[in-house]
Amino acid sequence: MTPREHRLRAQELRLRERDLELRHWQVRRESRSKIADSGFRSLFIMNGVGALALVAFLSAAITEPEANDFLPFLLAAIACHSVGLIFGSLLYWTRYMKWRLEDDRGDYVTRNPWWWITWLVSIGSVVMFALGIGFVVYGGFTSLGDVDEDSQDAHVTRT
Repeated sequence: MTPREHRLRAQELRLRERDLELRHWQVRRESRSKIADSGFRSLFIMNGVGALALVAFLSAAITEPEANDFLPFLLAAIACHSVGLIFGSLLYWTRYMKWRLEDDRGDYVTRNPWWWITWLVSIGSVVMFALGIGFVVYGGFTSLGDVDEDSQDAHVTRT
């Protein structure tokens, strides 16, 4: 093998290696994209359905005088789910910005600020969902305590 053929062969091997690295990176990105899509969609649906369910419950509970103590907790939970829904919507934009930066640099960027922003927004969405559920549960128990005291007072006055 001549030195020229040797150089061409080495150059061909380097190009093949670079092509394999690029394909590997694309497959990793596609699989991560599918996983992220599922997670983002779940956060979006979780908060959206939670807000809708609470709004439906609010429309039924607002006419009941026994629910007056519970309504502020219900409204706070709806607000939390709405903020979580906004965070869930922002996730798609932050991920797009993350990929745009990676495409501009032509490689997977480990120190990408959009990666951190995407994680913070997704954690914020989960926290808002948990806070919303927490408000409903706490408000329910608080209201039940008031109902128990009222029913005991009514029972004592009857006897």
